[in-house]
Amino acid sequence: MSRRLLPLSILLLAATLATAQGLRDSGSVVKMTVQPKSVTAAVGDQVSWTVTLDIDKDWHLYAHGDPKYYGIAVTGLDSLPLVGAEVAYPAGKKGKFLDETVQLLEGRQTLTIGGFLAAEPAGPMLLELELQACDKKSCLAPAYLQIPLVVEPKR
Repeated sequence: MSRRLLPLSILLLAATLATAQGLRDSGSVVKMTVQPKSVTAAVGDQVSWTVTLDIDKDWHLYAHGDPKYYGIAVTGLDSLPLVGAEVAYPAGKKGKFLDETVQLLEGRQTLTIGGFLAAEPAGPMLLELELQACDKKSCLAPAYLQIPLVVEPKR
């Protein structure tokens, strides 16, 4: 196993064991809010939401696309009635974890989700935000937070 994968494998194993024992996951140190609570739009309108993450002090996440660690990721975009759906992720800042250079997200971070409404949704559209929080020496089990996107029809 490569030297880079060994620390990651150990951290993931520890996180899996912690979850199996009923210990907290990454959602316990990251709070998420979505604004606005709902948007009013007609088919063809551009819509967007801001997702704010408040990461507890002494904890961090990895930026989306970090090549070495479990970066944040929004899944489920392809199931939404949004044309050109995109997520603008925070870039993070360079930092160190286990002597590796990584892109860290700390404190308050925001990402934006948007696109053009292709059809009137029957109810809230749900996405999932995957994330894993770590401190200076360990990582919690990953969390899968539901992101509700609500569209009220424009009349």
